[in-house]
Amino acid sequence: MKRKVKALLIRQARRLNNKLPKKYGYLHREGTTTADEKEIKATVVYPGKTHSVSTFPFQMPVDIYAKDTPGKIYELRGGKVWGNTGTVITRENVMMADVSNEFVEQPSRHSLFRQWKWQQPALHKGTVAVIATTGATVYYHWLLQHLPRIHLLQRAGVIEKVDGIVLNYAALPFQTDTLRTMGIPAGKLIKSNTRDFYLESETLLVPSLPFHPFAFDNTASWAFQFLKDTFLEKNESSPGKMWYVSRGSSRGRCIVNEDELLPALQEAGFEKLELDNLPVKEQASLFIQAKMIVAPHGGALANLVFCNPGTRVVEIFNEKWINPCFWDIANKLNIEYHPYVAPFVESDHVKDIKHYDIKLDIADFTTFTKKLISA
Repeated sequence: MKRKVKALLIRQARRLNNKLPKKYGYLHREGTTTADEKEIKATVVYPGKTHSVSTFPFQMPVDIYAKDTPGKIYELRGGKVWGNTGTVITRENVMMADVSNEFVEQPSRHSLFRQWKWQQPALHKGTVAVIATTGATVYYHWLLQHLPRIHLLQRAGVIEKVDGIVLNYAALPFQTDTLRTMGIPAGKLIKSNTRDFYLESETLLVPSLPFHPFAFDNTASWAFQFLKDTFLEKNESSPGKMWYVSRGSSRGRCIVNEDELLPALQEAGFEKLELDNLPVKEQASLFIQAKMIVAPHGGALANLVFCNPGTRVVEIFNEKWINPCFWDIANKLNIEYHPYVAPFVESDHVKDIKHYDIKLDIADFTTFTKKLISA
């Protein structure tokens, strides 16, 4: 009953919003475009690239992982930014779908089209850059999907022309650490931390997303090289370590019988890592030392970008949630990838199935791991 009432209210809101003056920026569900369709001025920083996909262990579309998105910077006059994930709207009130990602399957399901109330955007003179996208408070999304957009501005030599940077910034340790490393002053940030954030700028610079929007997570390989160049020390490569990366204090996707797992892994030569709040350069230094990594699915595996080719990685999933984002990194960087699927464990503190904890069959997993060590 509640769903029917909510659906009715949404339909009524859409009909009402359709009558609003255009200045308030209401968009119809069909009001989407892409930069190429609009022929928006663009500076190409990196061309697209195609990769071979030799082994794909998941039942998901393969083609999307074979193609890098090119690195571009779009320039819009009178462009607008809405919401905490940096939705870009043209002066004609059309959403640019290729730079306005959300965790939905297609642009027509974007939350912009469910917005009930509109107000006029705050006007900003000068030039504003849009870096905000989905997942800014998650290490993986920050490292692989936000920082590369800043890099595009720096690589193109336009960062000094920018008066403000729109970013969902919560002053998390990894956010502060990486922005400092990249030379971005906090005073230049325009925080898009609320759902009703709405800004219009004389000139909007929009770096392209380093992944395919409205699709499974994947990352363009040009972003990997930027991260290596920025966070790895020169000549820092002595692979030989075997790491077990614990979820530490994270909520969800933890190995519930980790206390039984650790002795078995330590006997095989593994050392335990907890990466909570370590500076990214230190995390990079640890991962480039690895010859083998074992870890449950989680943001720490974004550090695979720092590994040497040939490093072996075992990613542990709960049987209800399989995500190929780290396989994508491994495939493009010639890292030897092995998924391991185990039963999930429900708990009161985790409601989302993709965050369910994991219980391993210690004997089976130890055998699986030792075979890889000796291969």
